[in-house]
Amino acid sequence: MDRPTCSIAVSPNGRFWAAGSNSGEVRVWREEGRVAHAIVRGQTDRIGGIAFSPDGQTLVTASWDSTIQLWDLASGTALRALREHEMAVTSIVFRPDGWLFASSSYDGTVRIWDARDITCLRILQAHSGPVLALAWSPGGRMVASCGYDTTIRLWDPESEQCRAVLRGHSDLVLSLAFTPDGERLLSGSHDQTLRVWESESGRCVRIMQGYAVSLFAVAWSPDGHSLVDGSSDAVLTLWNPQDHTPGQVLRGHTQSINDVAWSPVEDLLASSSDDQTVRVWDMRTGACLRILRGHTNLVNGIAWHRDGNLLASSSADRTIRVWDVQEGVSRWTGTAQPPTPRNVEERH
Repeated sequence: MDRPTCSIAVSPNGRFWAAGSNSGEVRVWREEGRVAHAIVRGQTDRIGGIAFSPDGQTLVTASWDSTIQLWDLASGTALRALREHEMAVTSIVFRPDGWLFASSSYDGTVRIWDARDITCLRILQAHSGPVLALAWSPGGRMVASCGYDTTIRLWDPESEQCRAVLRGHSDLVLSLAFTPDGERLLSGSHDQTLRVWESESGRCVRIMQGYAVSLFAVAWSPDGHSLVDGSSDAVLTLWNPQDHTPGQVLRGHTQSINDVAWSPVEDLLASSSDDQTVRVWDMRTGACLRILRGHTNLVNGIAWHRDGNLLASSSADRTIRVWDVQEGVSRWTGTAQPPTPRNVEERH
């Protein structure tokens, strides 16, 4: 759990790009990443999660200093720092269709917040250890959480009720992802397995095992028919969850894979790695179409622009790069000192 962290996100409307650093600073760019928009300084430890509201007007950041910070993108105004969590905040996820968002923490809780009036609506308590990841179902009816206690919990965010406890993993659970239709949930664990669960019943319908390494990244394809994982052995595996068999095995990275992301418009997959590269794959053929080089340290996070041609990456070299995938070139690089941004300090 000591892997470097640098979160990155693109707003749903494609206007803003944001990256959080290990120092707690968050920088925002606009116009396809070419113009520095703002700097948020108010958190003092690594940014564990960063998320835009569905309408692209609000940015929320979660820090290992136990705080959550909200700010308004249009005005560049810091709205408020939330200090209700007692330990590091590990994840932030918005409800897909509204202003509610959920946060998870090492204090073992999940909290549901309203971003409009910045209030904590509910505290979901049941995990017996740190909560590491969250997923909100596409329809907004369910929040999934996972962590150190090896369980996955499915919550009704309206009633605070835990609808189901999913047991089966034998080590901490690192990642969660709902299918686009919300009917299945994928989990990845340090026990070197992937599991697929029915969302309504909580029944485990697939166990994908045989790994000898840890799984750091998992993602469903946009149509929900396939899933991919990236692991510490530098290999990407495409699975067909219908018949429980591995499909393509994508090799090319030379060190651990940190993140995977499907293109929103094509059968393309991007992956980032400790080997300082981003690779773009054609998932119809398994061919590596692009090797994006330029970072000088491990690449942590990646995020697609909604047009499917621009791809952003963040690195431990303290830069964010925006890539033109079609051309295979870096269109823009933002460093730790972007030009003439607005400096936004925390407002209580």
